[in-house]
Amino acid sequence: MAKGRITLEQLLEKIDAQVKTRIEKILTNLTDKQRLAIIENPKLLDDLLKDIDVDELAKYYFVEFSQIAGKVIKDYSGVIKQTQKQKVNMFVNKLLELKTDMLRQFVEANKTVFKEKIIELIINGSDKKIIKEYFEKTPFTTSQIGTLINTSESDIRRATVLSAFEDNKEMRYSYEGGLIPTSSDICTWLYENQKEEGYTLDEIQSGIETPYGIVDWGGRVPNYNCIHFWSPILEIRTTRENGKTE
Repeated sequence: MAKGRITLEQLLEKIDAQVKTRIEKILTNLTDKQRLAIIENPKLLDDLLKDIDVDELAKYYFVEFSQIAGKVIKDYSGVIKQTQKQKVNMFVNKLLELKTDMLRQFVEANKTVFKEKIIELIINGSDKKIIKEYFEKTPFTTSQIGTLINTSESDIRRATVLSAFEDNKEMRYSYEGGLIPTSSDICTWLYENQKEEGYTLDEIQSGIETPYGIVDWGGRVPNYNCIHFWSPILEIRTTRENGKTE
């Protein structure tokens, strides 16, 4: 990230605050004539979302996701074959483009849904309290789009590692990512009970059974916002021995 540039999260928080302010100011002071005008011409609401530049957000996503992929490649640069590095970079760059485009479409679609919800409130004549509760979190905050962002980050990490080591059939992997209060029983069990020697790629891709379900290379099955990923066992043992378990 360039020096002085705000982070993606800071950008989203700024947009969120601006949108909330406009919503409460405009929707709580509409006259009947103004309400009718907006219902008949929803484009009048475009000004509410004028600061949400989809292309700008996409650039932020691309930069932050690129940093994730770059860190993974750097972490394992010592054990990735030189002939494999070019392939990894090409693969990751293509994935970054696809993920960025997906996020761009997501934000654009959210803008449309957001305007539809505002019109619903206008038609229903909601009071200030209801409006505030209804839009306590706009569709543009990290909490609202966090699922998509977290999934993309994990997907990029998984794909980077896979493309780097898929030709090494002897490589074994450890299930990493830590645990959070919302971690599933599937992920929790495997994280706490995984084999010390790890698993081969073939074992992982075939699906590892737990008492609660199956885990494969993409995490739990089905993968819904799974934050876990597989790391080469050599890297994990090294960090643990140094007292820096990730």
